[in-house]
Amino acid sequence: MPRFINLRKYAGHTLRLLLSAALVWNLAACAAQAPEQTGNSTDTRTEASTQENPFAAVPGDGEIVAFAYAFGLESPKYTDTMVYDGTPLQVTYYINSDGAAMSVGVLMFVNGVPQPYSVDGGETDSYMYIQPVEADAYVAVQAQFVPVCGSAGETVSIRFLCILNPQLRPDALNYVYGHTNSMTTFHSRDIIMEVDATEQASGYPQLEMPREMTQEEIDQVIYTDGSGNSVNKLDWFHFVARNAEDSSLVSLPVEDHCIRFQLQSYGGSDAAYMVIPYINQVPMLSGSYPCLLNMKSGTYIFSRLMALDLSELDPDVYQLQSYNTLYLLAIPLNGGSALQPVITQSFVFCWEDAE
Repeated sequence: MPRFINLRKYAGHTLRLLLSAALVWNLAACAAQAPEQTGNSTDTRTEASTQENPFAAVPGDGEIVAFAYAFGLESPKYTDTMVYDGTPLQVTYYINSDGAAMSVGVLMFVNGVPQPYSVDGGETDSYMYIQPVEADAYVAVQAQFVPVCGSAGETVSIRFLCILNPQLRPDALNYVYGHTNSMTTFHSRDIIMEVDATEQASGYPQLEMPREMTQEEIDQVIYTDGSGNSVNKLDWFHFVARNAEDSSLVSLPVEDHCIRFQLQSYGGSDAAYMVIPYINQVPMLSGSYPCLLNMKSGTYIFSRLMALDLSELDPDVYQLQSYNTLYLLAIPLNGGSALQPVITQSFVFCWEDAE
């Protein structure tokens, strides 16, 4: 079982981020400023890392909910390298809460590929283990896994993402994801492969290369703001999804069992990312996804109308109901702190076959 420890013994051990529902994020205004909307993650030189949901909104009826939390690895340490010799690897991650009770889902990726794992000696693997955490508590969870990719002699990286309150489900098309799906990332770890991974995950489809921006698009990302400050949004990586018909909507249309949306990426350095849709917190692993996105620095942009075929999915595995959640992740293929994972806004969609 996870270890629950009194938080106050660890008051100086972690970074804290106070998320207050009194802070409003205007979804409609931001979504309308294409291509300005983005999800960002942070990575600091301390082990713990926190991230405020850029799409956070206010709960109803004037309710104020304060979350102060941090996540990280107890082991291995940031300076340590794991070695895979054919036996399962172990990591111990922690969740440090100094505010409201919450639940945290942890995702793992090896070279950008979703990594299933089990916890605390269990035999059942999952892509996300959801850990309830009481207020003012420190929880440590031991996870075991066998790398999904990597060849003997190669060094691969494993990344960790934490999603806040992933158990919450929308109950209407206009549902606003307050503190739901806030993403946190912390330092990746390296794995030296002494033997090949049992099942090599490879052969993923590749999205088309970014194109040159039009002058109109350049003017939206390089400009002088109202205070006279120079702004260049090409300095960092943007990964944006939106309703192609009405960017102010938090829902996506479903036609002929396909979810349709606009996906856009620009900025940052030359880098390769694995693009992974998540439906109700489960990665979409099909013939079309995950897929590779190769970005170019400078005035280049990837922009495409995307479709996710729901008919390929097992309704039980993806827990499809009347109202469902979709977001996408862009996971760097290499390790280190120079590149960080990015999450899009979360959307609601209706499942046509819901009873």
